[in-house]
Amino acid sequence: MLAEPVMTNIGIIHPDPGYWEKARELCDKYGTLLIIDETHTISAGPQGYAVLNGIKPDIFVIGKRTSVNSRAECLNTKYLGNV
Repeated sequence: MLAEPVMTNIGIIHPDPGYWEKARELCDKYGTLLIIDETHTISAGPQGYAVLNGIKPDIFVIGKRTSVNSRAECLNTKYLGNV
């Protein structure tokens, strides 16, 4: 499942409470990766919206520059320790 943690193209629209917990549960149940695209929400707080709100993705995607030499980042959260 590939998704942005909140809708951002028409304002900031948060999902209903429990949405990400249920998404995580369904991905685990069916063996599907949960991929969170933080392109628009990475600036929501330290490590982005997902970490700030307790979302547990398998893969975390950042489509904006995070440093001078990077064009895009795709992080496997199993190696991030506190995610």
